[in-house]
Formats: sequence, C-alpha cells, structure tokens
Amino acid sequence: MGENPQHNPDNTQGWPPPTPPSHYGQQPYSPFAAPQLKPETTNTLAIVSFVLAFFVSIAAVITGHLALSQIRRTGEKGRGFALAGVILGYVSMATTVIAVIVAITFWGVIGPAFMGELEKQGTPVTEQGTASETLTGTAGMNAFGGITFGPQGAVIAPSTQAEDMNYPSLELAEGGLADLGIAASADGEAVQAVVYLDFMCSHCADFEKNNGAALRQWRDQGKVTVEYRPVAFLNDATDGSYYSSLSAEAAACVADTSPEKFEAFAAELFAHQPAMNTAGLDDTALAELASGVGAEDITDCLYDWDMTDFVSGSTYLATSYEITSVPAVYLDGQKWDGTDFAAFGQKVLDAKK
Repeated sequence: MGENPQHNPDNTQGWPPPTPPSHYGQQPYSPFAAPQLKPETTNTLAIVSFVLAFFVSIAAVITGHLALSQIRRTGEKGRGFALAGVILGYVSMATTVIAVIVAITFWGVIGPAFMGELEKQGTPVTEQGTASETLTGTAGMNAFGGITFGPQGAVIAPSTQAEDMNYPSLELAEGGLADLGIAASADGEAVQAVVYLDFMCSHCADFEKNNGAALRQWRDQGKVTVEYRPVAFLNDATDGSYYSSLSAEAAACVADTSPEKFEAFAAELFAHQPAMNTAGLDDTALAELASGVGAEDITDCLYDWDMTDFVSGSTYLATSYEITSVPAVYLDGQKWDGTDFAAFGQKVLDAKK
C-alpha cells in the first residue's frame, strides 16, 4: 500500500487539526455601540422670545424666528415657546400700529379746538393776546372792534379795517382817545356814540335795557351814530368757560356774515345772559341764537376760532387805552360819568347845535 504522506501513525488523535487562523478566538468586528441618548433640552432663544413678547415685541419676533430655525436643526424642545413669542410679538406690534393711527386721527380732529381752548384758559383776560401788526377782523367791524349803525339801523361800513392798522405804533393821545377812533365829530355831522360792552356784564344789560331805546331814537333822527364794541373783560367770572370771549366772538361772527342782524343778536345775548360764575351758552346754543334772528350759520366760525384773535386784540386795545370797566360809553369823545344817561346825552347833543 502506498503511504499517505499526511498520515501519522503515532498520532492517536487522527488527522492533525488545521492551524487555526490568526484571528481565531478574536472578535473580527467591534460590537455595535448603543447610540448615546442626547439629554432633552429646551432651546434658550425660544424661552427668551416668549418672555420678550410681553415687553419688546419686535425683539420677540426676531428671537422667535431664530429659535424655530435652531429647533429644526437640533431637535430641541421649545417650539411652543418660540411660536408663542412670534405670535404675541406680531399681535403687539399690530396693536401698537393701530393705536398710533387712531391717536393721530383723533388728534387731527380735536387737536385744533383743544389747543385753542388751552390757549384761552391759560391767558388772563386783561392779557389775552397782544396787538399784532396784522390783526384780521370782520367785514362789518372796524379796526377797534366796533360795528356802527346809522338811521333805521343801517350798517355804516367801517373806514378802517384791522389789517389797515399798525397796532404797536398806537399811543394814548394826551387829552383824548383819537387814536382809538373816539373823537368829537365835525360840526354838522352826527355825534359819535361808542358803547363798550361785555355780554357777561349785567350792568351792560341794564344799560341796554334802560338807555338803548334813547340811543336808537337819536340814531334814527340822524343825531348820532351808534357803535358797539364787544370786549372780553369777565372771563374770570364764567366758571372756566370763557363765555365772555366766546359771546364776543359769536357777535363778531355775526358782524362778519350778517352785520344787519348784529343788534338783534346782541339783544338775544342779553336776554340769555348767564348768571355770574356760571358757564353760559356753548357754541351750539350761540349758533342757534344767531340762526334764530336770521343770521347766517356761525357754527364753523366759532368752531374754527375765526374771531378769537380779533376779539383778543380789540380787548387788548381797550385795556391799553385805560378802558378797563364796562359799560364804557362815549358821546362826541366825552365819557359818560354814570349819571342819568338821557340828561348826559341831551347835554352833549345840545352843545353841538
């Protein structure tokens, strides 16, 4: 028999085992490692956005969007906080914009009237305004704040308008008030009667009640011209309403648009004269009185304060020329001394013959 070169008769264990591979008994691959669990964290910017939403809306919106972007990449928690911050931020911004628009619109509507009222309330009556070089007046009133009537109540057109006067240059003339438009008339001309009045003044109402008829009789006879000059002396007695100024402005509004209705309107103002230290009539009531005597509507004139500067200027002029009480009445340049007016007036008229 041939020999099997691989047979070893002395090896009682049979065929020798093959040489084991060099990696035998070793793990050929590293075992799969268990994935490391990342701690569940909340995105910091998301929390910041939510907190800022209650204080700084635009910052909340910006940080909220940044937080949402980070959360999409990292898988962090906090998306709810970020969304809340963004939504609250936008809502707050929209609310602010709407509030600003409403405030601007509201101020545009009431601002002018409100500021005009503040200006009035902050200025004492004897210092209301200063005479300016171009004080715009009314079509029916002269530069001194007066409206003049002739026979049968015909309106006499003013010879001087407010814009024609250089008020700062006026000075009190010694011995007279010629620079204020008060002077004796020329021979053969009607005597000038000038009546300073305040529609809040009870003595002015009494003067009109007791002496108005005599003045109008002389006027219709061609003996006098009657000029009314409303002023605002008694604002401090109007319970904060400044009715003294307001009523004078209403009269100026009527003189501007319906001068022929001035006397009738003045009579209505005296008939509805408020008690001292009360508010008096408001704009609407004054406009209704004007319409009641047939005057044109003065609602816009009062609302826009068209005659505020004019009344303030004429009041300033009166006080500058030492006319500080009402009624102040002048006939032919002579001031009424408070005695019997009919006798005083007749004496003046007799002296002109």
